[in-house]
Amino acid sequence: MDTNSVTSHHQLPLTMSSARTQRKVYEPLIHNPRAHSSLRGQESGFQSTASLSSLPMSAYDPRPGPCLMGVAPSDSLASLTSGISSFHLPCPAPCSPLPSCQGRRHSLTRLSGRLTGSRVSLSRRSARHLLPTKEPSIQLAQFRPAQWFLKPIFHEVPQREAAPLFVGRKWVWSELAQRLGEDSCRGVVMVGGPGCGKTALSLQLVHNSCFGLGGGGGVREGAEGLSRMAQTLGAYHFCQLDNALTCRVPDWIHSTAAQLSQSPQMTAYHQLLSTDHDLRAKLSMASCHSDPDTAFTSGILQPLLDLKAAGKISAESCIILLDAIGDSHSHRPDFGDNLITFLRKHLDKFPHWLKLVVTVRSEKQELVTSFGLSQISLDQWHIDKRIEADLSEYVSRRISKSQNIQRNITPQSGRKTDENPQVKFQNYLVSIAKGGFLFVKMVLDLVDRGHLVIKNSFNILPQSLSEVFMLEFNLRFPSDSSYRKVSDILSVCLASLQPLSMAELYKTVSSLYVDTVDSWQEFLTTFKSLTGYLVTRRDDSVMIFHPALREWLIRRQESGSARFLCDPRNGHAAIALRISRLESPVN
Repeated sequence: MDTNSVTSHHQLPLTMSSARTQRKVYEPLIHNPRAHSSLRGQESGFQSTASLSSLPMSAYDPRPGPCLMGVAPSDSLASLTSGISSFHLPCPAPCSPLPSCQGRRHSLTRLSGRLTGSRVSLSRRSARHLLPTKEPSIQLAQFRPAQWFLKPIFHEVPQREAAPLFVGRKWVWSELAQRLGEDSCRGVVMVGGPGCGKTALSLQLVHNSCFGLGGGGGVREGAEGLSRMAQTLGAYHFCQLDNALTCRVPDWIHSTAAQLSQSPQMTAYHQLLSTDHDLRAKLSMASCHSDPDTAFTSGILQPLLDLKAAGKISAESCIILLDAIGDSHSHRPDFGDNLITFLRKHLDKFPHWLKLVVTVRSEKQELVTSFGLSQISLDQWHIDKRIEADLSEYVSRRISKSQNIQRNITPQSGRKTDENPQVKFQNYLVSIAKGGFLFVKMVLDLVDRGHLVIKNSFNILPQSLSEVFMLEFNLRFPSDSSYRKVSDILSVCLASLQPLSMAELYKTVSSLYVDTVDSWQEFLTTFKSLTGYLVTRRDDSVMIFHPALREWLIRRQESGSARFLCDPRNGHAAIALRISRLESPVN
Protein backbone atom coordinates (compact mmCIF):
# COMPACT_ATOMS: atom_id res chain seq x y z
CA MET A 1 0.00 0.00 0.00
CA ASP A 2 1.15 3.52 -0.64
CA THR A 3 2.15 5.22 2.55
CA ASN A 4 2.69 8.81 1.63
CA SER A 5 1.62 11.32 4.20
CA VAL A 6 -1.59 13.30 4.12
CA THR A 7 -2.23 16.89 5.01
CA SER A 8 -3.10 17.90 8.53
CA HIS A 9 -6.77 18.21 9.41
CA HIS A 10 -6.38 21.24 11.61
CA GLN A 11 -3.77 23.88 12.16
CA LEU A 12 -1.80 23.33 15.33
CA PRO A 13 -1.85 26.06 17.95
CA LEU A 14 1.42 27.66 18.79
CA THR A 15 3.44 27.07 21.90
CA MET A 16 6.42 28.79 23.45
CA SER A 17 9.95 27.55 23.00
CA SER A 18 13.42 28.60 24.03
CA ALA A 19 15.88 30.32 21.78
CA ARG A 20 18.26 27.41 22.02
CA THR A 21 15.88 25.11 20.10
CA GLN A 22 15.36 27.35 17.06
CA ARG A 23 18.28 26.19 15.04
CA LYS A 24 17.24 22.55 15.45
CA VAL A 25 13.90 23.22 13.76
CA TYR A 26 15.23 23.89 10.30
CA GLU A 27 18.57 22.10 10.26
CA PRO A 28 17.06 18.65 9.48
CA LEU A 29 15.56 20.11 6.31
CA ILE A 30 18.79 21.75 5.18
CA HIS A 31 21.69 19.65 6.39
CA ASN A 32 20.18 16.21 6.95
CA PRO A 33 19.51 14.09 3.83
CA ARG A 34 17.35 11.76 5.92
CA ALA A 35 14.70 14.48 6.07
CA HIS A 36 14.02 13.86 2.39
CA SER A 37 13.32 10.16 2.83
CA SER A 38 10.04 10.55 0.94
CA LEU A 39 12.08 10.78 -2.27
CA ARG A 40 13.53 7.31 -1.80
CA GLY A 41 10.66 5.47 -3.49
CA GLN A 42 8.16 3.03 -2.15
CA GLU A 43 8.59 1.73 1.35
CA SER A 44 8.66 -1.94 2.17
CA GLY A 45 6.27 -1.57 5.07
CA PHE A 46 3.52 0.63 6.42
CA GLN A 47 3.74 3.80 8.44
CA SER A 48 1.19 6.50 9.16
CA THR A 49 1.24 10.26 8.98
CA ALA A 50 1.42 10.52 12.74
CA SER A 51 4.36 8.16 13.02
CA LEU A 52 6.30 9.92 10.27
CA SER A 53 6.62 12.95 12.52
CA SER A 54 9.07 11.00 14.64
CA LEU A 55 11.07 9.45 11.77
CA PRO A 56 13.94 8.48 11.67
CA MET A 57 16.77 7.20 13.89
CA SER A 58 15.16 7.21 17.32
CA ALA A 59 11.53 6.30 17.79
CA TYR A 60 11.02 9.75 19.28
CA ASP A 61 13.31 11.73 16.99
CA PRO A 62 11.04 14.44 15.58
CA ARG A 63 11.12 15.59 11.98
CA PRO A 64 9.06 18.29 10.27
CA GLY A 65 6.06 16.66 8.66
CA PRO A 66 2.56 17.45 7.44
CA CYS A 67 0.88 16.69 10.78
CA LEU A 68 3.53 18.09 13.14
CA MET A 69 5.09 20.96 11.27
CA GLY A 70 8.14 22.56 12.77
CA VAL A 71 8.67 19.95 15.47
CA ALA A 72 12.03 20.32 17.16
CA PRO A 73 13.81 18.20 19.73
CA SER A 74 13.36 19.22 23.32
CA ASP A 75 15.58 18.33 26.24
CA SER A 76 12.79 18.72 28.73
CA LEU A 77 9.36 20.19 29.13
CA ALA A 78 10.91 23.35 30.52
CA SER A 79 12.35 24.14 27.11
CA LEU A 80 8.81 24.63 25.81
CA THR A 81 8.09 27.46 28.21
CA SER A 82 11.51 28.98 28.86
CA GLY A 83 12.67 32.32 27.51
CA ILE A 84 10.94 35.71 27.31
CA SER A 85 7.29 36.04 26.42
CA SER A 86 6.69 36.74 22.77
CA PHE A 87 4.07 36.71 20.08
CA HIS A 88 4.02 33.76 17.68
CA LEU A 89 2.92 34.07 14.11
CA PRO A 90 1.11 31.23 12.32
CA CYS A 91 3.28 29.01 10.19
CA PRO A 92 0.94 26.96 8.00
CA ALA A 93 3.78 25.40 6.03
CA PRO A 94 7.45 24.79 6.65
CA CYS A 95 9.16 28.12 6.09
CA SER A 96 12.35 28.48 4.09
CA PRO A 97 14.96 30.33 6.13
CA LEU A 98 17.27 32.84 4.59
CA PRO A 99 20.50 31.24 3.40
CA SER A 100 22.54 34.02 4.93
CA CYS A 101 20.94 33.34 8.32
CA GLN A 102 22.22 29.76 8.27
CA GLY A 103 18.78 28.22 8.61
CA ARG A 104 17.63 30.39 11.53
CA ARG A 105 14.99 33.12 11.69
CA HIS A 106 15.83 36.31 13.57
CA SER A 107 14.01 39.40 14.70
CA LEU A 108 15.47 42.86 14.14
CA THR A 109 17.22 42.66 17.48
CA ARG A 110 19.02 39.47 16.42
CA LEU A 111 20.08 40.20 12.85
CA SER A 112 23.38 38.78 11.73
CA GLY A 113 26.30 41.17 11.43
CA ARG A 114 26.91 40.00 7.89
CA LEU A 115 23.62 41.54 6.82
CA THR A 116 23.55 44.92 8.57
CA GLY A 117 26.73 45.22 10.56
CA SER A 118 27.08 44.47 14.24
CA ARG A 119 24.14 44.41 16.59
CA VAL A 120 25.51 47.39 18.52
CA SER A 121 25.75 49.61 15.45
CA LEU A 122 22.24 48.66 14.42
CA SER A 123 20.92 49.63 17.85
CA ARG A 124 22.66 53.00 17.73
CA ARG A 125 21.35 53.81 14.27
CA SER A 126 17.88 52.75 15.35
CA ALA A 127 18.11 54.99 18.40
CA ARG A 128 19.15 58.03 16.34
CA HIS A 129 16.16 57.54 14.09
CA LEU A 130 13.81 57.31 17.05
CA LEU A 131 15.06 60.39 18.91
CA PRO A 132 13.35 63.10 16.78
CA THR A 133 9.98 61.37 16.90
CA LYS A 134 9.85 61.34 20.73
CA GLU A 135 8.15 57.95 20.54
CA PRO A 136 8.98 55.17 22.98
CA SER A 137 11.15 52.43 21.52
CA ILE A 138 9.53 49.10 20.81
CA GLN A 139 11.38 45.88 21.46
CA LEU A 140 10.39 43.42 18.76
CA ALA A 141 9.97 39.88 19.99
CA GLN A 142 11.98 37.10 18.49
CA PHE A 143 10.11 34.83 16.08
CA ARG A 144 9.85 31.26 17.26
CA PRO A 145 8.31 28.57 15.06
CA ALA A 146 5.51 26.40 16.36
CA GLN A 147 6.58 23.40 18.37
CA TRP A 148 4.77 20.42 19.78
CA PHE A 149 5.66 18.41 22.81
CA LEU A 150 4.10 14.97 22.31
CA LYS A 151 5.73 12.68 19.76
CA PRO A 152 4.08 9.41 18.67
CA ILE A 153 5.99 6.18 18.14
CA PHE A 154 7.17 5.50 14.61
CA HIS A 155 5.15 2.46 13.55
CA GLU A 156 6.03 0.51 10.44
CA VAL A 157 4.85 -3.01 9.82
CA PRO A 158 7.30 -4.88 7.54
CA GLN A 159 5.75 -6.33 4.41
CA ARG A 160 7.16 -8.21 1.44
CA GLU A 161 5.20 -6.06 -1.02
CA ALA A 162 4.73 -2.31 -1.13
CA ALA A 163 0.99 -2.62 -1.89
CA PRO A 164 -0.33 -6.08 -1.01
CA LEU A 165 -3.72 -7.16 -2.30
CA PHE A 166 -6.55 -6.87 0.20
CA VAL A 167 -10.01 -8.22 -0.64
CA GLY A 168 -13.06 -9.39 1.27
CA ARG A 169 -13.59 -8.93 5.02
CA LYS A 170 -16.71 -6.82 4.54
CA TRP A 171 -18.48 -8.89 7.20
CA VAL A 172 -15.75 -8.04 9.71
CA TRP A 173 -16.30 -4.30 9.34
CA SER A 174 -20.07 -4.64 9.54
CA GLU A 175 -19.90 -6.81 12.63
CA LEU A 176 -17.32 -4.55 14.22
CA ALA A 177 -19.47 -1.46 13.64
CA GLN A 178 -22.55 -3.21 14.99
CA ARG A 179 -20.92 -4.35 18.22
CA LEU A 180 -19.11 -1.09 18.92
CA GLY A 181 -22.37 0.78 18.39
CA GLU A 182 -23.82 -0.80 21.54
CA ASP A 183 -23.51 1.36 24.65
CA SER A 184 -22.79 -1.65 26.84
CA CYS A 185 -19.85 -2.74 24.65
CA ARG A 186 -16.44 -1.64 25.93
CA GLY A 187 -14.65 -2.95 22.87
CA VAL A 188 -13.93 -5.89 20.60
CA VAL A 189 -11.10 -8.42 20.50
CA MET A 190 -10.30 -10.07 17.15
CA VAL A 191 -8.89 -13.56 17.65
CA GLY A 192 -7.07 -15.64 15.07
CA GLY A 193 -4.12 -17.87 14.36
CA PRO A 194 -0.83 -16.76 12.79
CA GLY A 195 -1.28 -15.48 9.26
CA CYS A 196 -5.08 -15.22 9.32
CA GLY A 197 -5.06 -11.46 8.61
CA LYS A 198 -5.35 -9.70 11.99
CA THR A 199 -2.60 -7.17 11.28
CA ALA A 200 -3.82 -6.71 7.72
CA LEU A 201 -7.21 -5.66 9.08
CA SER A 202 -5.53 -3.22 11.48
CA LEU A 203 -3.49 -1.75 8.64
CA GLN A 204 -6.61 -1.24 6.56
CA LEU A 205 -8.30 0.53 9.44
CA VAL A 206 -5.35 2.87 9.96
CA HIS A 207 -4.81 3.40 6.23
CA ASN A 208 -8.37 4.64 5.70
CA SER A 209 -8.38 6.85 8.80
CA CYS A 210 -7.02 10.35 9.31
CA PHE A 211 -3.58 8.84 10.02
CA GLY A 212 -3.19 7.16 6.62
CA LEU A 213 -3.38 7.92 2.94
CA GLY A 214 -7.13 7.39 2.77
CA GLY A 215 -7.72 10.23 5.21
CA GLY A 216 -11.16 8.88 6.10
CA GLY A 217 -12.37 8.89 2.50
CA GLY A 218 -11.97 7.07 -0.77
CA VAL A 219 -12.99 3.69 0.60
CA ARG A 220 -13.78 1.17 -2.11
CA GLU A 221 -17.36 0.24 -2.90
CA GLY A 222 -18.97 -2.21 -0.51
CA ALA A 223 -16.78 -1.30 2.47
CA GLU A 224 -19.02 1.26 4.15
CA GLY A 225 -18.42 -0.42 7.50
CA LEU A 226 -14.67 0.18 7.11
CA SER A 227 -15.34 3.83 6.36
CA ARG A 228 -17.43 4.26 9.51
CA MET A 229 -14.81 2.54 11.67
CA ALA A 230 -11.94 4.51 10.16
CA GLN A 231 -13.63 7.83 10.87
CA THR A 232 -13.81 7.03 14.59
CA LEU A 233 -10.17 5.89 14.96
CA GLY A 234 -8.49 8.14 17.51
CA ALA A 235 -5.24 6.27 18.21
CA TYR A 236 -3.53 3.06 17.16
CA HIS A 237 -0.60 0.91 18.26
CA PHE A 238 1.23 -2.07 16.77
CA CYS A 239 2.97 -4.31 19.31
CA GLN A 240 5.98 -6.00 17.72
CA LEU A 241 7.86 -8.84 19.33
CA ASP A 242 11.23 -7.72 17.91
CA ASN A 243 10.73 -4.09 18.86
CA ALA A 244 10.61 -3.76 22.65
CA LEU A 245 9.75 -0.07 22.45
CA THR A 246 6.28 -0.90 21.13
CA CYS A 247 5.57 -3.17 24.12
CA ARG A 248 6.27 -0.72 26.95
CA VAL A 249 3.50 0.94 28.91
CA PRO A 250 5.07 4.45 29.24
CA ASP A 251 5.79 4.68 25.51
CA TRP A 252 2.25 3.56 24.69
CA ILE A 253 0.73 6.22 26.97
CA HIS A 254 2.85 9.00 25.50
CA SER A 255 2.23 7.89 21.91
CA THR A 256 -1.53 7.47 22.46
CA ALA A 257 -1.83 10.99 23.86
CA ALA A 258 0.10 12.33 20.86
CA GLN A 259 -2.16 10.55 18.37
CA LEU A 260 -5.35 11.58 20.15
CA SER A 261 -4.20 15.20 19.99
CA GLN A 262 -3.79 14.84 16.20
CA SER A 263 -7.18 13.26 15.60
CA PRO A 264 -9.71 15.68 14.02
CA GLN A 265 -12.44 14.61 16.43
CA MET A 266 -10.19 15.46 19.40
CA THR A 267 -9.41 19.06 18.51
CA ALA A 268 -10.52 20.20 21.97
CA TYR A 269 -7.99 17.85 23.57
CA HIS A 270 -5.29 19.27 21.31
CA GLN A 271 -6.16 22.81 22.35
CA LEU A 272 -6.17 21.84 26.01
CA LEU A 273 -2.69 20.35 25.71
CA SER A 274 -1.49 23.51 24.00
CA THR A 275 -2.51 25.74 26.90
CA ASP A 276 -2.18 23.53 29.97
CA HIS A 277 1.44 23.24 31.09
CA ASP A 278 0.63 20.85 33.95
CA LEU A 279 -1.20 18.49 31.62
CA ARG A 280 1.78 18.32 29.29
CA ALA A 281 4.03 17.67 32.28
CA LYS A 282 1.91 14.68 33.28
CA LEU A 283 2.33 13.22 29.81
CA SER A 284 6.07 13.74 29.53
CA MET A 285 8.17 10.62 29.11
CA ALA A 286 9.66 11.12 32.57
CA SER A 287 6.19 11.23 34.15
CA CYS A 288 4.98 8.26 32.10
CA HIS A 289 7.90 6.21 33.40
CA SER A 290 7.70 7.33 37.02
CA ASP A 291 3.90 7.15 37.42
CA PRO A 292 2.13 5.63 34.40
CA ASP A 293 -1.20 5.28 36.22
CA THR A 294 -1.44 9.00 36.97
CA ALA A 295 -0.21 9.89 33.51
CA PHE A 296 -2.93 7.81 31.86
CA THR A 297 -5.84 8.72 34.13
CA SER A 298 -5.02 12.41 34.72
CA GLY A 299 -3.42 13.03 31.34
CA ILE A 300 -5.84 11.23 29.01
CA LEU A 301 -8.97 9.75 30.58
CA GLN A 302 -9.98 12.57 32.92
CA PRO A 303 -9.43 15.40 30.38
CA LEU A 304 -11.48 13.49 27.82
CA LEU A 305 -14.29 13.03 30.35
CA ASP A 306 -14.26 16.74 31.23
CA LEU A 307 -14.20 17.86 27.61
CA LYS A 308 -17.06 15.52 26.71
CA ALA A 309 -19.13 16.77 29.67
CA ALA A 310 -18.51 20.36 28.58
CA GLY A 311 -19.74 19.57 25.07
CA LYS A 312 -16.37 20.27 23.45
CA ILE A 313 -16.08 16.73 22.02
CA SER A 314 -18.97 15.98 19.70
CA ALA A 315 -17.85 12.51 18.56
CA GLU A 316 -20.22 9.74 19.58
CA SER A 317 -17.46 7.14 19.73
CA CYS A 318 -13.69 6.93 19.49
CA ILE A 319 -11.58 3.82 18.89
CA ILE A 320 -8.16 3.00 20.36
CA LEU A 321 -6.61 0.15 18.35
CA LEU A 322 -3.93 -2.22 19.67
CA ASP A 323 -2.65 -4.87 17.31
CA ALA A 324 -0.91 -8.07 18.50
CA ILE A 325 -1.30 -7.14 22.16
CA GLY A 326 -0.22 -10.64 23.15
CA ASP A 327 3.35 -9.87 22.02
CA SER A 328 3.67 -7.29 24.80
CA HIS A 329 3.45 -10.13 27.33
CA SER A 330 6.87 -11.36 26.17
CA HIS A 331 8.39 -8.00 27.19
CA ARG A 332 6.77 -7.81 30.62
CA PRO A 333 8.96 -5.93 33.12
CA ASP A 334 10.32 -7.36 36.35
CA PHE A 335 8.33 -4.78 38.32
CA GLY A 336 5.12 -3.01 37.41
CA ASP A 337 2.49 -3.71 34.78
CA ASN A 338 2.82 -4.83 31.23
CA LEU A 339 0.47 -3.48 28.60
CA ILE A 340 -2.17 -6.17 29.19
CA THR A 341 -2.32 -5.87 32.98
CA PHE A 342 -2.23 -2.07 32.72
CA LEU A 343 -5.28 -1.98 30.44
CA ARG A 344 -7.06 -4.54 32.62
CA LYS A 345 -6.58 -2.23 35.59
CA HIS A 346 -7.92 0.90 33.88
CA LEU A 347 -10.49 -0.43 31.42
CA ASP A 348 -13.41 0.23 33.78
CA LYS A 349 -12.38 3.91 33.89
CA PHE A 350 -12.78 4.37 30.14
CA PRO A 351 -15.67 6.62 29.07
CA HIS A 352 -18.52 4.66 27.52
CA TRP A 353 -17.82 6.29 24.15
CA LEU A 354 -14.10 5.39 24.17
CA LYS A 355 -13.86 1.88 22.70
CA LEU A 356 -10.93 -0.53 22.71
CA VAL A 357 -10.20 -2.78 19.72
CA VAL A 358 -7.42 -5.34 20.17
CA THR A 359 -6.13 -8.28 18.16
CA VAL A 360 -4.57 -11.36 19.72
CA ARG A 361 -3.55 -14.84 18.68
CA SER A 362 -5.79 -17.75 19.54
CA GLU A 363 -3.20 -19.38 21.80
CA LYS A 364 -2.86 -16.14 23.79
CA GLN A 365 -6.56 -15.43 24.03
CA GLU A 366 -6.67 -16.15 27.77
CA LEU A 367 -4.47 -13.10 28.38
CA VAL A 368 -7.33 -10.76 27.42
CA THR A 369 -10.28 -12.83 28.63
CA SER A 370 -10.58 -10.68 31.75
CA PHE A 371 -11.13 -7.60 29.57
CA GLY A 372 -14.72 -8.67 29.03
CA LEU A 373 -14.69 -7.58 25.38
CA SER A 374 -16.86 -8.89 22.60
CA GLN A 375 -15.07 -11.40 20.37
CA ILE A 376 -14.75 -11.81 16.61
CA SER A 377 -13.03 -15.02 15.50
CA LEU A 378 -11.02 -15.13 12.29
CA ASP A 379 -9.90 -18.77 12.33
CA GLN A 380 -13.14 -20.74 12.79
CA TRP A 381 -13.12 -21.60 9.12
CA HIS A 382 -14.92 -24.91 9.67
CA ILE A 383 -17.92 -23.09 11.16
CA ASP A 384 -17.95 -19.62 9.60
CA LYS A 385 -18.28 -19.93 5.83
CA ARG A 386 -17.57 -16.22 5.41
CA ILE A 387 -13.88 -16.91 6.04
CA GLU A 388 -13.76 -19.43 3.20
CA ALA A 389 -15.59 -16.94 0.99
CA ASP A 390 -12.92 -14.31 1.67
CA LEU A 391 -10.15 -16.79 0.84
CA SER A 392 -11.93 -17.83 -2.36
CA GLU A 393 -12.26 -14.22 -3.43
CA TYR A 394 -8.55 -13.61 -2.78
CA VAL A 395 -7.45 -16.71 -4.73
CA SER A 396 -9.77 -15.89 -7.61
CA ARG A 397 -8.42 -12.35 -7.80
CA ARG A 398 -4.81 -13.56 -7.82
CA ILE A 399 -5.50 -16.12 -10.53
CA SER A 400 -7.28 -13.60 -12.76
CA LYS A 401 -4.41 -11.12 -12.50
CA SER A 402 -1.53 -13.52 -13.24
CA GLN A 403 -1.08 -15.47 -16.45
CA ASN A 404 1.78 -17.40 -14.87
CA ILE A 405 -0.55 -18.78 -12.19
CA GLN A 406 -3.17 -19.67 -14.80
CA ARG A 407 -0.58 -21.53 -16.87
CA ASN A 408 1.06 -23.35 -13.94
CA ILE A 409 -2.17 -24.64 -12.39
CA THR A 410 -3.59 -25.99 -15.64
CA PRO A 411 -2.68 -29.71 -16.14
CA GLN A 412 -0.70 -30.47 -19.28
CA SER A 413 -2.16 -33.96 -19.76
CA GLY A 414 -4.69 -32.75 -22.29
CA ARG A 415 -7.51 -34.77 -20.75
CA LYS A 416 -10.78 -32.90 -20.64
CA THR A 417 -12.63 -32.76 -17.34
CA ASP A 418 -16.03 -31.48 -16.44
CA GLU A 419 -14.65 -29.15 -13.74
CA ASN A 420 -12.64 -26.05 -14.56
CA PRO A 421 -9.02 -26.72 -13.43
CA GLN A 422 -8.71 -23.21 -12.03
CA VAL A 423 -11.86 -23.61 -9.94
CA LYS A 424 -10.67 -27.03 -8.81
CA PHE A 425 -7.30 -25.61 -7.72
CA GLN A 426 -9.02 -22.72 -5.96
CA ASN A 427 -11.33 -24.99 -3.97
CA TYR A 428 -8.49 -27.31 -2.98
CA LEU A 429 -6.18 -24.47 -1.86
CA VAL A 430 -8.93 -22.89 0.25
CA SER A 431 -9.73 -26.25 1.89
CA ILE A 432 -6.14 -26.82 3.07
CA ALA A 433 -5.54 -23.19 4.06
CA LYS A 434 -7.68 -23.45 7.22
CA GLY A 435 -8.34 -19.72 7.21
CA GLY A 436 -4.69 -18.71 6.70
CA PHE A 437 -4.24 -15.84 4.26
CA LEU A 438 -0.45 -15.91 4.62
CA PHE A 439 -0.35 -19.57 3.62
CA VAL A 440 -2.50 -18.94 0.53
CA LYS A 441 -0.45 -15.92 -0.48
CA MET A 442 2.92 -17.69 -0.21
CA VAL A 443 1.69 -20.76 -2.11
CA LEU A 444 0.38 -18.55 -4.91
CA ASP A 445 3.70 -16.70 -4.97
CA LEU A 446 5.52 -20.00 -5.47
CA VAL A 447 3.14 -20.94 -8.29
CA ASP A 448 3.53 -17.51 -9.85
CA ARG A 449 7.34 -17.82 -9.88
CA GLY A 450 7.16 -21.29 -11.41
CA HIS A 451 8.51 -23.18 -8.38
CA LEU A 452 5.25 -25.12 -8.13
CA VAL A 453 3.67 -26.47 -11.33
CA ILE A 454 0.52 -28.59 -11.19
CA LYS A 455 0.73 -31.59 -13.51
CA ASN A 456 -1.79 -34.29 -12.64
CA SER A 457 -2.52 -33.85 -8.93
CA PHE A 458 -2.14 -31.42 -6.06
CA ASN A 459 0.21 -33.64 -4.06
CA ILE A 460 3.16 -31.35 -4.65
CA LEU A 461 1.46 -28.48 -2.80
CA PRO A 462 2.63 -27.83 0.78
CA GLN A 463 0.03 -28.55 3.44
CA SER A 464 1.03 -26.04 6.13
CA LEU A 465 2.84 -22.76 6.64
CA SER A 466 5.84 -24.63 8.04
CA GLU A 467 6.13 -26.65 4.84
CA VAL A 468 5.96 -23.45 2.80
CA PHE A 469 8.88 -21.97 4.73
CA MET A 470 10.85 -25.22 4.36
CA LEU A 471 10.24 -25.29 0.61
CA GLU A 472 11.29 -21.67 0.12
CA PHE A 473 14.47 -22.07 2.19
CA ASN A 474 15.40 -25.26 0.33
CA LEU A 475 15.05 -23.42 -2.94
CA ARG A 476 17.04 -20.43 -1.67
CA PHE A 477 19.74 -22.31 0.27
CA PRO A 478 20.29 -25.77 -1.25
CA SER A 479 23.42 -26.58 0.81
CA ASP A 480 24.48 -26.14 4.43
CA SER A 481 27.44 -23.98 3.43
CA SER A 482 25.18 -21.50 1.62
CA TYR A 483 23.11 -21.11 4.79
CA ARG A 484 25.92 -20.86 7.34
CA LYS A 485 26.61 -17.12 7.06
CA VAL A 486 22.93 -16.38 6.54
CA SER A 487 22.10 -18.08 9.83
CA ASP A 488 24.40 -15.65 11.68
CA ILE A 489 22.42 -12.70 10.32
CA LEU A 490 19.12 -14.33 11.24
CA SER A 491 20.37 -15.20 14.74
CA VAL A 492 21.27 -11.55 15.41
CA CYS A 493 17.85 -10.38 14.19
CA LEU A 494 16.16 -12.96 16.42
CA ALA A 495 18.15 -11.90 19.49
CA SER A 496 17.92 -8.13 19.11
CA LEU A 497 15.21 -6.33 21.10
CA GLN A 498 15.05 -3.51 18.58
CA PRO A 499 15.38 -3.28 14.78
CA LEU A 500 19.03 -2.85 13.79
CA SER A 501 20.29 -0.75 10.92
CA MET A 502 22.37 -2.30 8.16
CA ALA A 503 25.58 -0.87 9.62
CA GLU A 504 24.75 -2.14 13.11
CA LEU A 505 23.84 -5.55 11.73
CA TYR A 506 27.15 -5.77 9.84
CA LYS A 507 29.22 -4.82 12.89
CA THR A 508 27.32 -7.27 15.08
CA VAL A 509 27.69 -10.21 12.72
CA SER A 510 31.38 -9.39 12.13
CA SER A 511 31.99 -9.60 15.89
CA LEU A 512 31.48 -13.37 15.69
CA TYR A 513 34.66 -13.78 13.63
CA VAL A 514 38.25 -13.32 14.81
CA ASP A 515 40.53 -13.99 11.86
CA THR A 516 38.60 -13.44 8.65
CA VAL A 517 35.78 -10.93 8.47
CA ASP A 518 33.62 -10.38 5.40
CA SER A 519 33.92 -7.03 3.70
CA TRP A 520 30.96 -4.72 3.42
CA GLN A 521 30.27 -5.79 -0.15
CA GLU A 522 30.43 -9.47 0.80
CA PHE A 523 28.00 -8.82 3.63
CA LEU A 524 25.59 -7.06 1.28
CA THR A 525 25.74 -10.04 -1.08
CA THR A 526 24.88 -12.39 1.78
CA PHE A 527 22.12 -10.08 2.99
CA LYS A 528 20.65 -9.91 -0.50
CA SER A 529 20.02 -13.66 -0.39
CA LEU A 530 17.54 -12.96 2.43
CA THR A 531 15.42 -10.64 0.30
CA GLY A 532 11.78 -11.20 1.19
CA TYR A 533 12.57 -12.57 4.64
CA LEU A 534 14.34 -9.52 6.07
CA VAL A 535 12.66 -6.23 5.16
CA THR A 536 14.41 -2.86 5.31
CA ARG A 537 12.09 -0.29 6.84
CA ARG A 538 11.93 3.40 6.03
CA ASP A 539 14.25 4.30 8.91
CA ASP A 540 16.91 1.92 7.49
CA SER A 541 16.31 -0.68 10.19
CA VAL A 542 15.82 -4.37 9.39
CA MET A 543 13.00 -6.62 10.60
CA ILE A 544 11.75 -10.14 9.88
CA PHE A 545 8.74 -9.86 7.60
CA HIS A 546 6.33 -11.92 9.74
CA PRO A 547 6.27 -13.32 13.30
CA ALA A 548 5.39 -16.77 11.91
CA LEU A 549 8.79 -16.98 10.20
CA ARG A 550 10.47 -15.88 13.41
CA GLU A 551 8.84 -18.74 15.32
CA TRP A 552 9.67 -21.25 12.58
CA LEU A 553 13.35 -20.30 12.76
CA ILE A 554 13.48 -20.78 16.53
CA ARG A 555 11.39 -23.89 17.23
CA ARG A 556 9.57 -26.67 15.40
CA GLN A 557 7.28 -29.51 16.28
CA GLU A 558 8.96 -32.69 17.42
CA SER A 559 8.05 -34.44 14.18
CA GLY A 560 9.38 -31.60 12.03
CA SER A 561 12.80 -31.27 10.43
CA ALA A 562 15.51 -29.41 12.35
CA ARG A 563 17.09 -27.96 9.22
CA PHE A 564 17.44 -24.17 9.02
CA LEU A 565 16.94 -23.76 12.75
CA CYS A 566 18.69 -20.72 14.25
CA ASP A 567 19.97 -20.37 17.79
CA PRO A 568 19.22 -16.91 19.25
CA ARG A 569 22.04 -17.47 21.75
CA ASN A 570 24.51 -16.94 18.91
CA GLY A 571 22.85 -13.60 18.27
CA HIS A 572 23.08 -12.63 21.94
CA ALA A 573 26.79 -13.54 21.91
CA ALA A 574 27.34 -11.43 18.79
CA ILE A 575 25.64 -8.41 20.38
CA ALA A 576 27.75 -8.79 23.53
CA LEU A 577 30.97 -9.15 21.54
CA ARG A 578 30.14 -6.11 19.46
CA ILE A 579 29.65 -4.01 22.59
CA SER A 580 32.92 -5.22 24.10
CA ARG A 581 35.03 -5.03 20.94
CA LEU A 582 33.68 -2.13 18.94
CA GLU A 583 31.83 0.26 21.21
CA SER A 584 33.94 -0.03 24.38
CA PRO A 585 37.35 -1.51 23.53
CA VAL A 586 39.48 -2.25 26.58
CA ASN A 587 42.66 -1.12 24.80
